Amino acid sequence: MTETHNVVYAVDEDYWMPLYVSIHSLVSNNPDSSLEIFVLYTEREESFFGHVADLTAEYDDVTVTGIEVDERAVGDVPTPHWFTEANLYRFLMGRVLPLEDEHVLYLDCDTIVDGSLADLFATDLDGAVAAAVPEYKLRSFELGFQIDSLFYNAGVMYVDLGAWKAHDVEAEAMERLAGRDDVTYPVQEVLNPILNRQDLWQPLHPKYNAMTNWAGVLATETDDQPVIVHYTGPEKPWHYRCERRHTDLWWRYLEQTPYSGYRPPDKTVGNRLLMARKRAGRRSKQFVWNRLDSYPRLRRSVVAVYEFVVG
Repeated sequence: MTETHNVVYAVDEDYWMPLYVSIHSLVSNNPDSSLEIFVLYTEREESFFGHVADLTAEYDDVTVTGIEVDERAVGDVPTPHWFTEANLYRFLMGRVLPLEDEHVLYLDCDTIVDGSLADLFATDLDGAVAAAVPEYKLRSFELGFQIDSLFYNAGVMYVDLGAWKAHDVEAEAMERLAGRDDVTYPVQEVLNPILNRQDLWQPLHPKYNAMTNWAGVLATETDDQPVIVHYTGPEKPWHYRCERRHTDLWWRYLEQTPYSGYRPPDKTVGNRLLMARKRAGRRSKQFVWNRLDSYPRLRRSVVAVYEFVVG
């Protein structure tokens, strides 16, 4: 009998389309896996679930279940202006999912699954509550964590739901968030100290959470052949002015979905002219730079002048 793998997303009104693209990428790259996908939301989008019904009809072992979350479930938690309450719904997994002690993969909506998750689903958590990809030490230090401790990104987590409940992660997270108005990354700044305190994280290979705003710094395998691409930060691939790595990958999956006619609302005449200027500037700069390769002394002089000009 094929083992069923559980996957959960949390969505708000602005992310239904990216969520569908992520789910499509997940199921299309794992056609031999039995997947039970849960979507946590407060306001249901009927057109999304209509498209999902068509998608799951193509796969015998894929189900998508919507779970409505009471908006009062996370209380009156202060959050940054760019942060939505749906981000906090992952803390509710142990309470709202119709599961007991199974393992569950949590994915943010701004992800693309570009390969098989068989090895990830086979991860032995060995007593840990969750497996995730560490971020850089610099981020840890900036947020006040000890420089010798890892700071994990919670946008992709493979969770032992039984251990999550046993350690009462939800209650402690809500307690830590209550009354705070100084958090920059509410989920990670709360979740990391909870799980770091008892060494309850397990690191995943960075290819399972390739954070594109840092692409080029990680290992070649992570950059060039990621399994899960995560478009962290405010700049998303569905924005016209987005120039991040793997943006084309997201659009390629979009074109395979019912949302293929999507047009970014920021694709205005002004922004199109701005992007054309930026591309022309890059081409001009690269042309000059390539011609300087044969003249190292001149190149150093150009660099010195440029650095002086930009301060």
